Amino acid sequence: MFQSLFVYGITILIMSICGYFATINGKISKNRAFFSWEIVIPILLFSTIAAIRYDVGVDYLAYLNRYLRVMNLGKLDSRDAIEPLFQWITVLMANHGFHFSFYFGLFAFLQILFIYYAFKEERYLYEYLGLAIIAGVTFYTWMNGIRQSLVTCIFIFLIHYIRDRKFFIYLCWVVICSFIHKSAFLLIPLYFFLYPNKIYIKNVTLQIILLCISILLSTQYIWVDLLDKFDILVNYTSFKNNYSSERILKEMKDVVFGPRKIIDIIITIGVILKSKEMSELYSSTSFNRFYNLFFWGELLLLIGSGSNTILRILYYFNCARPILYSYLLYFLQMNKSQRIYDALLFYGIIFLLLIRLLATLQTGILGSPSVLFQFFWDIEK
Repeated sequence: MFQSLFVYGITILIMSICGYFATINGKISKNRAFFSWEIVIPILLFSTIAAIRYDVGVDYLAYLNRYLRVMNLGKLDSRDAIEPLFQWITVLMANHGFHFSFYFGLFAFLQILFIYYAFKEERYLYEYLGLAIIAGVTFYTWMNGIRQSLVTCIFIFLIHYIRDRKFFIYLCWVVICSFIHKSAFLLIPLYFFLYPNKIYIKNVTLQIILLCISILLSTQYIWVDLLDKFDILVNYTSFKNNYSSERILKEMKDVVFGPRKIIDIIITIGVILKSKEMSELYSSTSFNRFYNLFFWGELLLLIGSGSNTILRILYYFNCARPILYSYLLYFLQMNKSQRIYDALLFYGIIFLLLIRLLATLQTGILGSPSVLFQFFWDIEK
């Protein structure tokens, strides 16, 4: 536990400090190069921490075993069939003898790079991205479902093509991403969903009501029946083999309204309450698009009762969670000296995120302790 708190705590601290300087330097020089020290350091740090971790979950071990088999055989065997681009990277690195830490580090580097590059014109978000990604436990899914997580991070970068109405370029990226994870084709309808730069439901009261309804529906297990009805789609997007209805139902029943879910709901309410003001402040950005992903993703995830499987299916919605947390914290930071309510909310959300991280380290995810930080060399001894 102490090792995990130390590693994650130092990572959050350094990423936040560098983000602070990125905000300051971005205001001083609008044309400051993207690959400046205050951006390179957190990207390399995050990649390194992800690279030297061991056992992030079941999927991580599957990727590791596949990679080690390729190192031994020189190629993928029939049971390791994956999308061609990801397969090519795997075989290339394995055949050149790269240690698996470089393999995982490369994907972590690409993931965080696309996130940072997506907001190169909004560098004020960097100060809180590290906290939102790590304390919000987004990092756990990134190194577990690596392929889809990478596509998700690329999707966040691609949203500026939606803003600029460049559908053909967006579509080309989607095709490329499909060679990493075939669920990338789900990004095509999302282009049209996010095309209008407006919040679909602006009424805050109505949003809160929908949130409450989703909480009430969270015990009904409706996702199981829905997935059975859309069996072809689920199978095509590569979820069916690994995520059966029985497994989903078990996960849903195992999930209770513990401290993490309550914290998520509280922060979601905070985001909703400030959504109108943030929409005005960030009117020149794609905030509204990210907000639509966040709001509907949170509702659907609640209805899915917090299931890890449902989270995987809703990746392309829930990827907005750390982004909205960062938007909210920066907004509150700007106003906390003038409004006591915003100051209390600012420090309260930071406190809740840290408590959420602590609770996750204490209880694991779905009972799994793999969220605890382990160095790979400790395992190899």
